[in-house]
Amino acid sequence: MRASIGFEGKDLEFASAGEIAAGAAAAQQVFARRQADPLECAASDDKRNGNQLLTRQDALNCVIWDEANYAAWHAMTSGWLRRDVDIHLTLR
Repeated sequence: MRASIGFEGKDLEFASAGEIAAGAAAAQQVFARRQADPLECAASDDKRNGNQLLTRQDALNCVIWDEANYAAWHAMTSGWLRRDVDIHLTLR
């Protein structure tokens, strides 16, 4: 199964289509550079958020997920004046 990158958050409505595309591209670049499967990273992040025991690979996947999330957030909001923006990465 192939998932597409998406975003959630109360401030998502303020992002333009171009900013959303830039965020998705930035996240995808992180996954590609780290040779990581976004679905595996998302599953590991779900385990972490559910306070489940993480394997070493899960921990690495969470680091990659966080890196992709930050890259996407930064690409989407770099021109915004407000810095406490609620937008985060999801897979669909």
